[in-house]
Amino acid sequence: MADTKENIGVFIQNKTVYIQQIIRNTITSVIRHNTEKLFSNSDTKLAIPILNNLYTDTETMLAEIPNQNQRQLDASLDKLQKIVNNLSMLICGFGTKNITDLLFIIFGSEYKNLTFQDEILQSKFDLIKEHVTPYGYKVIHWNKKNQRQKQGPYIVTTK
Repeated sequence: MADTKENIGVFIQNKTVYIQQIIRNTITSVIRHNTEKLFSNSDTKLAIPILNNLYTDTETMLAEIPNQNQRQLDASLDKLQKIVNNLSMLICGFGTKNITDLLFIIFGSEYKNLTFQDEILQSKFDLIKEHVTPYGYKVIHWNKKNQRQKQGPYIVTTK
């Protein structure tokens, strides 16, 4: 039981440290986007305090982890997920510094160290990781009910 508690504690600690890095990257990205006039001052004034609060929450979590029992660790894991959800909403609107941060927030840890067996694909992915800066993203909900059915051929005329 103690071994499981330690494993969960280490897991939460590692994820929290990585999420702190993403928060720092997002802060520097928002500031850079503001200096490049991609975002207004009010956008920056809105995003930075929220990111600072998220960072403070993660610092508090890291300080509390060593003294927690199993139930408290489960609560910390839920709190960490809420932090990731809030960070996801901010990155959705303001972007972040690295595409890998975006992939981690959207898809989870399995995309953190994504590699390809094909050398060409790996080289392309390495270029994307090095040179692409996400400015935001949009979640598109895929629902079969919302797909439009083709209703036959269309005729387009010009006047």
